[in-house]
Amino acid sequence: MKTVCDSVKPGEVQPFFKKMKVFVHGFRDFSEYMAAVQARKVSKKNNRALWNTLLVHWQDVGVNAYDMINHNLDVPIFHVKFEEHA
Repeated sequence: MKTVCDSVKPGEVQPFFKKMKVFVHGFRDFSEYMAAVQARKVSKKNNRALWNTLLVHWQDVGVNAYDMINHNLDVPIFHVKFEEHA
């Protein structure tokens, strides 16, 4: 599941800019997801689909301008978001 946010900064609305977040339900964080991959609870097909989705979204927002971050501060669900380089 992915969501589209209106702004890069909290409280600021920039309707022409979209920042993507990709949520991976069923896992609290990246470590839990990778343990499931290693235990073969996540199929190779699904794992490839996740990484392909992440790479496509990263290319859409701009690989050279944005970082892909494992971000679990908002909700206890493994998710990745894209932020401008600091």
